[in-house]
Amino acid sequence: MSADGAAHVFTFLRILERHGKLLGPEELKELAKDDPNLPPPAAMARWAASFEAPHVDEGFSVVEEVPFVRRVDPRFTGRGLLLDVDGTLRKTRSGEIFPREPEDVELLPGRREVLQRWVDEGYKLFFVSNQSGVSSGTVSRAAAEAAFARMVELLGLPVTEVSYCPHPAFPAGCFCRKPLPGLGVALIQRHQLAREHLIMVGDMDSDRDFARALGVRYVDAEVFFAADPKLGRAPAVGA
Repeated sequence: MSADGAAHVFTFLRILERHGKLLGPEELKELAKDDPNLPPPAAMARWAASFEAPHVDEGFSVVEEVPFVRRVDPRFTGRGLLLDVDGTLRKTRSGEIFPREPEDVELLPGRREVLQRWVDEGYKLFFVSNQSGVSSGTVSRAAAEAAFARMVELLGLPVTEVSYCPHPAFPAGCFCRKPLPGLGVALIQRHQLAREHLIMVGDMDSDRDFARALGVRYVDAEVFFAADPKLGRAPAVGA
C-alpha cells in the first residue's frame, strides 16, 4: 500500500472510532472546523500529489524507509465477497445508468449460480456501490434502496449488507466513494472480516483501485462469473 493509501485507512478508522460511521462531505466540512485531524479527501489528494520522498543529498545523515505493515486483528476471521452492483450484478431494462424503480432492475446471467457456491463455502455477500445519481437528483435515496432490495430479491441469496455512496462524483468530497476504500474499511470493522479471505468483484478501474487500496484480492466480473456452472464448489481465483 502507498503512503497516501495508508493515510486514508488510518483516517477512516479514526472517523469510525469517533463517529461510528463514514461521514458525508457536509459533515466533514463542519467537523473540520474543530478537528484538524479530519482532513477532507481533496486535502489528502493534494498532499499525495506533492509528496516527495526525502534523500540523503538534501542534508539528512540517513534516510530509513519503513515499509507499511498492516495490523492483523486475530479476531477478524470472516470470509466475504465485496460485490460492485451496476454492470457487475445487474443492468437496467431501460438502459439508464441507475435504475429509478425496482421494475427496471435486471439480474445479469449466471450471477445466482456462481454466488451460491461461494455462499455454500461460508462466504458472506456485501454490495459496495457508487450511487452518485442520488446527489445529482437523478434517482432518490428511497428509489436507490428499493432497487437494491429488488436486486437482493432477484438474486435469492442472503446479502449481509448493502453499502453505497450517495455523494457527488466530482469533486469527491467524501471517503466512501470508490476507489477510496472507506466502504470496505467500515465493512471489515463491522463484520470482523479477514482481508486474506475477502475478494472484490467489479467491472471498472475504480473497483480494482478500491481493492488495491483496501488490501484485498480483485477479480474482474467477467472472469469471476465465467466459472463452470457444473462445478460444485467456488471457482478458484487469482490475486
